[in-house]
Amino acid sequence: MSSKQARIGFVGAGAHATSQLYPSLAQASSAKLVAVCDLRAERAQRNAKRFGADHWYTDIEVMLDREELDGICIVGDPDMHVALGLRVLRGKLPIFVEKPSALTTKEAQRLADAARKAGVWGMVAFMKRHAAGYTLAKDIMASPAFGGLQQVHLQFTQGEYPDLWGLEAPQAFLVGQVVHLFDLTRFLGGDVSQVYARLNLVTQHRFGYAINVTFVSGAVGTMTLNSLDHAEKWRDITERVHISGHGESVVVDDMSCVTYYCSQDWRPKHRQSFGIPVQVWQPNFLSALAGKNVVGYEGELEHFARCLLSGKPATADLQDGVEALRLGEAVWKSAQTGRPVALRARAPR
Repeated sequence: MSSKQARIGFVGAGAHATSQLYPSLAQASSAKLVAVCDLRAERAQRNAKRFGADHWYTDIEVMLDREELDGICIVGDPDMHVALGLRVLRGKLPIFVEKPSALTTKEAQRLADAARKAGVWGMVAFMKRHAAGYTLAKDIMASPAFGGLQQVHLQFTQGEYPDLWGLEAPQAFLVGQVVHLFDLTRFLGGDVSQVYARLNLVTQHRFGYAINVTFVSGAVGTMTLNSLDHAEKWRDITERVHISGHGESVVVDDMSCVTYYCSQDWRPKHRQSFGIPVQVWQPNFLSALAGKNVVGYEGELEHFARCLLSGKPATADLQDGVEALRLGEAVWKSAQTGRPVALRARAPR
């Protein structure tokens, strides 16, 4: 691998960026943090000093004028992603934006269209695509023995969810949190043709969704997503994905523990009369020390940097950001109307 590093500017120095993304960028071997920009000077200066940037700014225009950059990370609220993303794309620089890329499908499409018009690309921070458990599951699914994804069940639970970005909690949950799961659904199974959702609203901030999914491929799935299971709002989150093939299946717990129910029995013949042979991978204490890498933060930023160096577009791209939001909007519409909602077929890229 080349020792060259992609020169990256980072816009936004809030809590999530500072605790998760800046440290991950510092560990990404293909990336060099060159400049930090934030409207609050103390935060920009703090993160530049803490994470090794050469310069800091409070004005993105000044940063873009003075620095030679290969790409820009933009991490803030969805309106910021759109406004600054459009500005950077006009300058023909690739962007990395936190999820969601926008508040609505329409706004997210503006970003994707702007990138195409400018002849550059953008990436959305769907870090689950780079989490250890899901990358291993994708490798297993790719084997001929697995028989392709035929059915999937995704379960996500947490504590109560707040109102956010002008949206009441049940809708904000779809846009601000489980948009990750909508992208993961597409990452594992491809495009979705129909959803049928039910919403159980227990309180304004405690609720559960039950969703049936049909994929374009003909595979089927279910999603149970709720803010009911745990007392703590953010600390206590559980996530499980069960993927069925044809005679095989794989289960991923909390992005990191993988159980593979394989068709090939590894046991001696005289031990095969009972039980189910499984193969299990789970992190050890060394993996825990590399936690941001295990859950995908470091992987997504390393991927962004490598794509900047190679010129190859990154995934998940800005159109993937659109489609994840589109799936969430279909879930919301179905839950409100009590009817299945078809998702229109996308034009080939």
